[in-house]
Amino acid sequence: MVATIAVGGKPETAVSDGAGRIFVNIEDKNEIAVINLATKAVEAHWSLAPAEGPTGLAMDLKSKCLFSGCDKTLVVLDATNGKILATLPIGNGCDGVGFDPQLQDVFASCGEGILSIIREEPGKKFRVLGNLPTKRSARTIAIDEYLHEVFLPAADLEKTAAPHERPKMIPGTFGVVVVGR
Repeated sequence: MVATIAVGGKPETAVSDGAGRIFVNIEDKNEIAVINLATKAVEAHWSLAPAEGPTGLAMDLKSKCLFSGCDKTLVVLDATNGKILATLPIGNGCDGVGFDPQLQDVFASCGEGILSIIREEPGKKFRVLGNLPTKRSARTIAIDEYLHEVFLPAADLEKTAAPHERPKMIPGTFGVVVVGR
């Protein structure tokens, strides 16, 4: 272990800019913590308000844009200064965000069974392409940047009586939803 860095909240996904900074979604503070790897310290906290509950996070290294998946909202920030560039509607229950740099597409995997797709256009403009039905529980995401496919692990879930209780997976129903062009 080289260092322990307190980020000041409940960390979720982290991404690196490849140039000495790590960005971490802080779910309970509705912000992104910016870590300087040279000093091994948090150098900034960037608010995502009015969005709440950031979980998934991805980055376009070329345009230096961060894509933070929050509750029903994708927040796009400038990774050089934390300025919010756009807030876009996505499905409910986002847990993962992925980015395909060749296609310039951002994907937000939402547990309600929606894959929200956003296009990054020239001039740091963003457009929602649509919400593709997937499978309830398909919240985790992986992107194959070469084949331009999105992988969403999911399983059938038991019905639960409590509204805020996470339902259990039904044994033998796990699979991976594959989304291609």
